[in-house]
Amino acid sequence: MSLAFRFQNVSAGYRGRLVLRGVDLELPRGGILGLIGPNGAGKSTVLRLLLGLLQPKDGTIEVLGTSARLARPKLGYVPQTLTLDRDLPGTLHDLVLSGFLGLIPPGGVPSREETHRASHWMERLGIVDLSRRKLSELSGGQLQLGLVARALVREPDL
Repeated sequence: MSLAFRFQNVSAGYRGRLVLRGVDLELPRGGILGLIGPNGAGKSTVLRLLLGLLQPKDGTIEVLGTSARLARPKLGYVPQTLTLDRDLPGTLHDLVLSGFLGLIPPGGVPSREETHRASHWMERLGIVDLSRRKLSELSGGQLQLGLVARALVREPDL
């Protein structure tokens, strides 16, 4: 069975507070997982561990057959909240293309394929007509759909 990820005896937390203790969890590729619980239960901590943004205090994490940090380019993630200066001159199209950051060299121009994929996902999500709008002109929901498109443009494995 090919796994999307595996946690083995993982303990982790933040700000000196342990919120996960001895967690064993695995998800097969193609599987679906829902995380529910009260504030502080560790839902965001699990996501940060999967993204390699947080290291476990104990235990091991494998994501797509490698470390969480190395798997990160193969992951699509939509943040619950985003600290973003909406007065920046960028457009929704620019936001979606930012999903390719790290693949496009600094100062480089997105390839035709990357531009096509950005347009494809904006069309699929019903926001292609907003692509040239400045971020400051978008509603919260429109911005959130842009973040979903940004997570999907790389066509992630997880």
